[in-house]
Amino acid sequence: MSNEVVIALIGFASAVVGAIFGYLGNSRKQAVINAQREQEQQDHFAKIERWMARVDKKLDDHNGYAEKFASASKDIALIQKDLEYLKQFHKM
Repeated sequence: MSNEVVIALIGFASAVVGAIFGYLGNSRKQAVINAQREQEQQDHFAKIERWMARVDKKLDDHNGYAEKFASASKDIALIQKDLEYLKQFHKM
């Protein structure tokens, strides 16, 4: 082999080794970026879940008040009936 062929092979080998190291370095950087993005997505999802839990609790509380108001309306109607009865009884 001539010196030019050896130099060409050494240059080719160093280019391949450099490409491999470059690929591995970029692969690691990309893995870190992907991990950070996934963590941000998980954090955001957890935040949404906490928000939804608060909304569900508020909705349950609201529905409870609606039931109490409906019950209060019935109680008021009964009291009015009782008052009418007492008025009629008192007139006698």
